[in-house]
Amino acid sequence: PSHTFRLDLASGPGNGGREARGFAVRKLAPRADAADVNRLYAARRMVPVPPGFFERNADNPAVIYLVAEDERTGGVIGTVMGVDHGRAFGDPE
Repeated sequence: PSHTFRLDLASGPGNGGREARGFAVRKLAPRADAADVNRLYAARRMVPVPPGFFERNADNPAVIYLVAEDERTGGVIGTVMGVDHGRAFGDPE
């Protein structure tokens, strides 16, 4: 159920000229959003995140966690984890 994409972070993420509507993307709030992320994971039969995981990794510069929030309801409707492979693993690509 997971997908892998590689972004050229040096050139910026961009959105292909499309404007996102109906939702906003923001950094994950570790305590407030963990249950919503696990709800989304469970809906896709993914492994849940253990309690405290996001809090323990909040300051890890190699990983970023984002959520998509419905602008109308404020509910979390999506999540993504980005890994800087250079920082995390010394990956040259």
